[in-house]
Amino acid sequence: MIGGLADTSDAGIYSLKVNRSSDNHIVGFGASSLLAQAPGLGQGGIDAGLAYSPKGDVLFYTSYDDNSIGQIKRSSSVPDKQIDLNSLGIASSTGALAFVHQGFAGAGRLKVTSYTENVFYDTTITPDGSGTYNISAPSRSIKLDGGLDGFVYVKAGKPGFSKDSLLISEYDNTSVAAYTLDGNGDPIPDTRQDFINELGFHTPTSLTGVAGATLDPLTGDFIFSAFFEDSPSESRIFAVRSLTQPTSVPEPGVAVASLAVLSFISVAKAVRKSRV
Repeated sequence: MIGGLADTSDAGIYSLKVNRSSDNHIVGFGASSLLAQAPGLGQGGIDAGLAYSPKGDVLFYTSYDDNSIGQIKRSSSVPDKQIDLNSLGIASSTGALAFVHQGFAGAGRLKVTSYTENVFYDTTITPDGSGTYNISAPSRSIKLDGGLDGFVYVKAGKPGFSKDSLLISEYDNTSVAAYTLDGNGDPIPDTRQDFINELGFHTPTSLTGVAGATLDPLTGDFIFSAFFEDSPSESRIFAVRSLTQPTSVPEPGVAVASLAVLSFISVAKAVRKSRV
């Protein structure tokens, strides 16, 4: 699944097949079809967050710059519920969301980023009786930096990771950063390390930033998107290859994230500067 026409009222979520090499790595994409509309509240549309609820029954997405979260039931093609995050105390505007994967501290909790204010929020969801969910006001907020967008959880034992960690796209820094996790599944600020740099660029008139992030359930590869604002058709999706495959396929929400604009996939060869 992938987000298109990001940050606009015409935004949508598209379904498309992936093309894989003989060793199962993603090397391209097939034709896409519209799965559901994903607008914001009055303005804006899907941004860098797209994930199923832990039960796999509702698809959640973040919307920029109206600072909202939309929810889409499996049988729907339009949002069934939209929540104004300002009412929960989440600073405008959000960038992304994800549910903590099973096997990590804080499993099942909802994490939301504020792109504008660089805050990482911890919250929970509860059924609302209508097949969708209420979102609680955040119980914790952690100040980070870089223009926070999509993020993915990384289990200890993957090459270069000695502890459970978080990789997060930093749109303004055109980078991806790595953080060690605390006992709540939140990043520890002073553990930040560069994971990969220069996936985009800034000039006086142009900006490309890293937006979406997800994990390939078959190979364990990390997938990131870089959005070229002035020429969206030139935007890119990068695959960072994993040297070891996952021991199991993650639950439904793990392998889904919004990648702002689909163009093509290329391999980004990155070396960690130090170990997490």
